[in-house]
Amino acid sequence: MTNLTKPKQIFTTAELFKEIPLAFFSFLFFKSMKFALGNLYNFHLHRNNQQFEWQPLSTETLESPFTLPFWMTFGPRLNTHAIIAPVGPLPVNDSVDIDIESAENSAKSWTIAVYKFPGYKTITRISSSDSSLDLEEKWKTLKLPSGNYMLGLRYYDWVKNVEFPTVKVDGVEIVKSKTISGDTNKFYSELRTRKNWFYFCLNYYVFTVLAMKSWLPKSFVRKQFLPVGDSSLIYYYGIIKHRESIKFSLDSRLLTSYNLYLTLYDRSSFVLEFYQIDEQEHTTIPRESNGFYLIRIRQKPGIKENFLKEWIHIEVL
Repeated sequence: MTNLTKPKQIFTTAELFKEIPLAFFSFLFFKSMKFALGNLYNFHLHRNNQQFEWQPLSTETLESPFTLPFWMTFGPRLNTHAIIAPVGPLPVNDSVDIDIESAENSAKSWTIAVYKFPGYKTITRISSSDSSLDLEEKWKTLKLPSGNYMLGLRYYDWVKNVEFPTVKVDGVEIVKSKTISGDTNKFYSELRTRKNWFYFCLNYYVFTVLAMKSWLPKSFVRKQFLPVGDSSLIYYYGIIKHRESIKFSLDSRLLTSYNLYLTLYDRSSFVLEFYQIDEQEHTTIPRESNGFYLIRIRQKPGIKENFLKEWIHIEVL
């Protein structure tokens, strides 16, 4: 969605002869690891009876040897601006009931997505910004075809202690509510100390894909960078090279109606820096290495004004 530097300005012909084979093998490595780790993680949940318990990304859940490798294949561009918690897979015959009152009391803005398992295709979602959602009601019922599903919860602008909702499947409570501290995301500041050759090889190809995006199908590029994107968000993303900065020029209407979140990642997809942009003109500091940037734009609660792409201009300097 954003204006990236042309491929010929990023790689010379000689560099392409090196980059393309390495990216190809990285891509194959990522796909094979995603399949293997997904099965291992699911086996781990079943074995420990954790599939019916919310598993927020936190220091505690990352103690499991399966959690970080799984997330670095399932959703490697981690959303540092939200508290994230999945639960499942849940065997559903007819319906899922979610206690949305818990979500309303925990965050000013939230989203709960339903994914088909094991393919993680988004089936539906509910959000605090949905005009059709009656937030005065405690429960929201979702009718679903028979099958297995994952729920993925994201809390934005949350309170001191957050509560994950109770979930009923076919009228029976199988997921209990869970309360955790609102400072659970503090683990991001230390996460990059865990990067190694495995994660570098896993995500090496992504930089090459983004650099050559004009030669590749848009759907392919998006799927590689955002395997499990949140449909309630607007995304802008691209590469940023060593010593480069990103300049943002924003319309005041964008800042009035939307929250704009910036995350910078290294080439291994580990978070380097993240913060909210709330000024019309903003320039990042020059980067110390090659990597990616990702802008998440989320509509503020109670706002109905539609986003216009003319409101945002991004330039890599």
